[in-house]
Amino acid sequence: MAFETPYSFPGRSATPAAYDPFRADLQRIQHQIFPGLDKPPASNNGAPALTYGEHACGGWEIAWAQIVGPSHRISEDSLGYAMHCRYDAPGPDKHAPHGVSLVLADGVGGGARGDIASHALVRHCLAMGSLHANANATHPGLLLEGLSTADSAVNRSLAARTPLPGAATLAAAWLDSRAQGWISRVGDARLSIWNIHTGQLLPLLADQSYANLGELPPHPSHWSAPARMVGAGLMGAPEVHPLSLAAQEILMLSSDGLHQWLSSADTLPRQGVSGTRLADFAQALAMHARETGSDDDISVLLLRAPNPIS
Repeated sequence: MAFETPYSFPGRSATPAAYDPFRADLQRIQHQIFPGLDKPPASNNGAPALTYGEHACGGWEIAWAQIVGPSHRISEDSLGYAMHCRYDAPGPDKHAPHGVSLVLADGVGGGARGDIASHALVRHCLAMGSLHANANATHPGLLLEGLSTADSAVNRSLAARTPLPGAATLAAAWLDSRAQGWISRVGDARLSIWNIHTGQLLPLLADQSYANLGELPPHPSHWSAPARMVGAGLMGAPEVHPLSLAAQEILMLSSDGLHQWLSSADTLPRQGVSGTRLADFAQALAMHARETGSDDDISVLLLRAPNPIS
């Protein structure tokens, strides 16, 4: 099953395709951030410049922030989202998302072209989300099928652009209009929940590190390194896990350049939590990671569901 879709990417031309009301609307309202831009300049005070943004539709809020690592010209992280809407639906429902896909991929530092690998993986997983939502699927069969071909999809994209290898870790979520659905991760890209009432951070799945999997790393210093990745034949069996996002929760996808610099003691802003702009929170998280010592690419993608959830 092919998952190539006619998405428009910044700096890339769209592929013509027959009209499909679901897929066409996905193109119109999705916003995606991908590598390929020059490293943003530092500000006059030496602080790193941020790439950030936000989008809202039908009560859903999405925000993101990225900082390029000081040793990189471009980010090896990629992230993207899609709000799946059907403008052929009757009445006001035509503007409300029937599903949301969130994907973040972190190019592995040892791979020669982690930027290409992460971009290809985000594109592949967003296409999977379109098929899953278009089918109104309540089971993860299409997602598992798509994940089983992710390694080959990344390798095809690499082969078309470079003879060099590449790989990426993955965090992804595919939710329906009730904020229920499925999540997946490969390696040490992470999905977490921020509770708005308590301000506490809760990782949803354990990192697939050598230590957590009980596998021998290639070097004794690499126990915390990811043992699973996409694009290097090391993905392992595809995994999806159910998720039901409550109205008081914010879903966070992050690269290790961010989450390694957060602890269980870190909390959401205590004042005006319910009214805090998600984009401001995303920026604050990215800057917190850089200011506390992260020298990797930093990426964070946040989702807040409508309150009340439909």
